[in-house]
Amino acid sequence: MEAVDILIVDDNNLVRQGIAQSLRRAGYKVDEFHDPNQLLTALKERKKIGLLPRLVISDFTMPQMKGAEMVKIIRTLFGLKTLPIVMVSAEINAAIRAEAEAAGITAWVQKSKILIDLLPVVQQHAPI
Repeated sequence: MEAVDILIVDDNNLVRQGIAQSLRRAGYKVDEFHDPNQLLTALKERKKIGLLPRLVISDFTMPQMKGAEMVKIIRTLFGLKTLPIVMVSAEINAAIRAEAEAAGITAWVQKSKILIDLLPVVQQHAPI
C-alpha cells in the first residue's frame, strides 16, 4: 500500500473519475472508491500502518450509505477528528447541509460548481 494524499468516494463513476483526474493533474496522489464501505475498509487499513490520507472527498448521496453516516464513522469509530473531509453533492438544501455539518465535514462543494470550487478547497485543506 502506497501513500496517497486523497481518498475519493462517489458511486457515480464519471464524477469520481473526473475529480480524480483533476486532482492528479494538480499533483495529488489519489485513490478512488465507488462504495463508502470500501473507503472505510481502506482507511482502517491505512490507519493501522500509519499511511493516512491528507483529505477525504465524499459524495453525500450514495446507495450503500449516506456520506454523512460515513463521516460519523470516520470521526467517532476511527477517531480521526481532524482529517479534512470535503462533501460534494448535486443538491444542497438546509437539511442536507445540517446533517453533513453535524457529522463533522470540513467543507462542502456543490457538484454543479465542482470544476471551479473543488481544487481551491482541496488546496486550502491539503496544500501540496
